[in-house]
Amino acid sequence: MVEYNHSQLHLVVDRSEAQFITNFHLTDRSLGWYPCARYARMESFFGGQGNKEDHLVDLLDSIHQEREYPTVYSYVFDLGRRQLTVFFRHDYQKKKVLSLDELIESDRVFDIIF
Repeated sequence: MVEYNHSQLHLVVDRSEAQFITNFHLTDRSLGWYPCARYARMESFFGGQGNKEDHLVDLLDSIHQEREYPTVYSYVFDLGRRQLTVFFRHDYQKKKVLSLDELIESDRVFDIIF
């Protein structure tokens, strides 16, 4: 993952099976929004046993934000399948599944997504 803070890009190297981010900076938690209950919930979810794919949408639904700082997009990258799944405004019944290969080859990424 890549973060931008202190006017610099920071690479976050994580060798775990699942990587995720919320609204705080992993490389400098003092910048705010930490601790994050949503991040803790994802850590617990991915650290547990069982089939994660079957319950991922339930997890996303349980951690989305509304009110002042609403969740606009949720992205799920499945690198094994080379897919990106995008959910808009926490409507988890409606999703857009995109081929990462097509996105990489295209210079019109936002036209494809939206």
